[in-house]
Amino acid sequence: MRTSLPSCIQVQSVGERNFELRSKFINTLPKFHDLESEDTYFFIREFYEVCLMMKISYLVDDAIRLRFVPFAFKLLDKK
Repeated sequence: MRTSLPSCIQVQSVGERNFELRSKFINTLPKFHDLESEDTYFFIREFYEVCLMMKISYLVDDAIRLRFVPFAFKLLDKK
């Protein structure tokens, strides 16, 4: 049986504020597929640079990046 530990990553709370992760921003993110031909460091640098262009006035840059990470990883099932 697999159990998971609580994450040490804490996403900044936005309180009562609402915001939308717009598809036009999600579509500009580089995609990482975990293929041998992919350069992980290039992906990280490109992801960082794209996220710098996305601003949400009450979120710090790290909080924005954390919210966009799931949209950048397109891991393939390696069975």
